[in-house]
Amino acid sequence: MEERGAAVTPAGRRLYDELLAEAMVATQRAAGAASPEALDEQLAAAFAKYPDDWSELQRRGLVYFTYRPTRKGTAAALPGRPHTLDELLREEMVEAVPVTYEDFLPLSAAGIFQSNLGASSTAQGLDAAPDVEGMEEALGARLNDPDELYCGIQGASITQCAATLGIVIRSN
Repeated sequence: MEERGAAVTPAGRRLYDELLAEAMVATQRAAGAASPEALDEQLAAAFAKYPDDWSELQRRGLVYFTYRPTRKGTAAALPGRPHTLDELLREEMVEAVPVTYEDFLPLSAAGIFQSNLGASSTAQGLDAAPDVEGMEEALGARLNDPDELYCGIQGASITQCAATLGIVIRSN
């Protein structure tokens, strides 16, 4: 099973993992008595704390974005002073586009793989650590660190925006 979505930052992943753990605990407590609909409601209640708005995800640094100048931005003569991304976004001089990725759904994939391995494999649970060294050995190559990759993509887009707009973009 594959997932396509926005690449989350370490902060975004921490929040996701915290909410997933909260939802799993609530689900396990109610598993014997709750209907599938009630379990879905518990999951939805836990994940209601995760922003569902691109602007909020960007503002809180939960997702990696690429930035690009808008038509308004390229047509404007921006003052020579440094600008922040928040300011440029608010003034619609640049737009933020989430960095997307494709991956296996960790929870679904873990369940599928464990069921294929047999009943004895479930003792490891869903917290089993990935075998990065084994994967790199099998591939004959080093795995990219996703945070380094996405942070680099985001940083390069900010540098390109600044060059295109002829301005300095400083940290928020």
